Amino acid sequence: MTQNLAACVDCIMLYGLARMLRRSVTVCRHATGVQTEQHFSVAHRCLSSQPRDYALPNSTWSHHTKELYDKFMTLSKDGSWKPLPSYDTTIHHRDGMWPETDRKSRLFTRNIDKDGVGFEYCMFYNKAEKRIVCIFQPGPYLEGPPGYTHGGCIATIIDITAGTGAVYSCGSVLTANLNVNYRNPIPLGSTVIIDSRVEKEEGRKVYLSCQIRSHDDAVLHNEATGLFIRINSGEPQVDSLKIYTSFQIRSHDDDDDAVLHTEATGIMLHDVARKLRGTSAVFHHTAGEHTEHHFSVTHRCLSQPSQPRDYALPNSNWSHHTKELYDKFMTLSKDGSWTSLPSYNKPVHLRDDMWPEAERKTRFFLRNTDEDGVGFEYCMFYNEAEKRTVCIFQPGPYLEGPEGRTHGGCIATIIDATMGTGTALSCGRAMTANLNINYRNPIPLGSTVIVDSRVEKVEGRKIYLSCQIRSRDDAVLHTEATGLFIRVALGESEAKL
Repeated sequence: MTQNLAACVDCIMLYGLARMLRRSVTVCRHATGVQTEQHFSVAHRCLSSQPRDYALPNSTWSHHTKELYDKFMTLSKDGSWKPLPSYDTTIHHRDGMWPETDRKSRLFTRNIDKDGVGFEYCMFYNKAEKRIVCIFQPGPYLEGPPGYTHGGCIATIIDITAGTGAVYSCGSVLTANLNVNYRNPIPLGSTVIIDSRVEKEEGRKVYLSCQIRSHDDAVLHNEATGLFIRINSGEPQVDSLKIYTSFQIRSHDDDDDAVLHTEATGIMLHDVARKLRGTSAVFHHTAGEHTEHHFSVTHRCLSQPSQPRDYALPNSNWSHHTKELYDKFMTLSKDGSWTSLPSYNKPVHLRDDMWPEAERKTRFFLRNTDEDGVGFEYCMFYNEAEKRTVCIFQPGPYLEGPEGRTHGGCIATIIDATMGTGTALSCGRAMTANLNINYRNPIPLGSTVIVDSRVEKVEGRKIYLSCQIRSRDDAVLHTEATGLFIRVALGESEAKL
């Protein structure tokens, strides 16, 4: 397996592990229906220790998730389907070795230690049909709108499922494009089925289709197309050859009344902007100050005595370049042309008139890690006159996709959050209808990039945006994207577009 891992790393890792297991001996097998946490181990000449396989059942899996897992394990008995392992670091899946024990990076979709709060999923592959199925249960730390899965999380699970199918069928790949249409939100804790297959191959181009359904096939949530590049051994990861994928996402239940906004960050920031216009600031942070701060406001309706931490303020893990760009935009904010935006770890923090109850267990997807510097480190600034939002982003080691580089789903997430913020601040409450993302150059972990989005036009309730991710010095174009958001009236059902 090539050392140049593709952008859809979960897939490539599993492909490499599958090759390794073909020349290994299984020491411990999991049985159909077993619901306790287990560890997958193999006898291999180079194994120093065996990492946990997160694709095995644990006690947080719901009845529907366990039921579907058991179903596909039964189908695997005749060899038509194969369960795929999943580990928490990229290098676990490299041929011939396990990583050093002090390795600090983690695969983006396996970066939380606690079971049940993040990405709970397992995959099964059918070689004859060139088809892959992912059983997915989003946990409370993947929250976007209160109670629902973040749009970036949905893009992530699409990326890894379609990419895994492409890798198992065609070899190592690089994500080049994801084009996701959002229809209905996915409730946290629900069970959905992502079903992807290769439809045709044209040379090194491979076309795939995909659906994500509820466990009972009831509800369509999203449709999408994707574009991947197949990489030969030793070939540089550039935009040369492509694999196309399409997707549909369906939820586990059909409850129109339970639907909220799809892009949480933008909606939340719109709410907090409305709230702050009627409040007075107690504390202001100044440009150039790099210590940790907490944002607090006086408000007549605050129900809790304490205010949550504002994660958009500098901390000691920010790099020199991140701090430098933060100081630049704080200076530009002095004349009122730019506004710095707060960011919290729970969507309900930014709802009007209240802070959430202290025991609330969900977390905003982009703020779901306790340790500074390992996940999404970012801050945003908004320019009302230009209808433009700038996000300064420093990806931490828990956002890894290819070894040492940022996961494609993480990139989709920060784009979704930045464009959604600009939409809400420019036009009011809105939900993501489409994201079309072109991946140009990978983003190294720990680097500083600028996510620059602006509203291009408004047609009735439709809001069109563009977005670029560039290196801090504008020398490298990492990603280009467009987005369509639909404005939602207060009190209106947001279940369907």
